Amino acid sequence: MNLNQVTDGVIEVIAMNSRFTKDEIEQNKPLDKYISSDMKARLAREVKGKFQKVKTIKLTNELFVTIKKVKDLIQHVYQVYNEV
Repeated sequence: MNLNQVTDGVIEVIAMNSRFTKDEIEQNKPLDKYISSDMKARLAREVKGKFQKVKTIKLTNELFVTIKKVKDLIQHVYQVYNEV
């Protein structure tokens, strides 16, 4: 899966779980602008539904600890799909 496909998919999932449209979501903005802390576990499940290789528990932990921006989430999913 290439980076553009991952980017489109992640932004689509964020848009479905927030009050923002796909066009309003910017990669360099903090993820908290679009998704509340309460919604992060749900977001992880939705990302798992879109990208089957992603592990829900690991992603949920990453969302609360290291993933701070939209682009960090995109990079995480991209790395999962492109592991050697």
